[in-house]
Amino acid sequence: LALVRELGHPIITTSAMLAGGAALYDPADIDRHLGKSLDLVIDGGPLVSEPSSVVDLTGDTPEILRRGKGDVSLFE
Repeated sequence: LALVRELGHPIITTSAMLAGGAALYDPADIDRHLGKSLDLVIDGGPLVSEPSSVVDLTGDTPEILRRGKGDVSLFE
């Protein structure tokens, strides 16, 4: 929370996933696999959570790209 207060706005992030691969939950793994493409990794410890659902809304028909946390039944 101190970082959010210092920045003066919320921090938003996405899941850390390799293309075609599994989600990364451990900051050490994230840094090892994606570190060169990231500006900063804040190590808050491993995350134990289900990845979010992803729905592509750019076309005429919604396309569910990944089922995970979050109800996607509206787009079926």
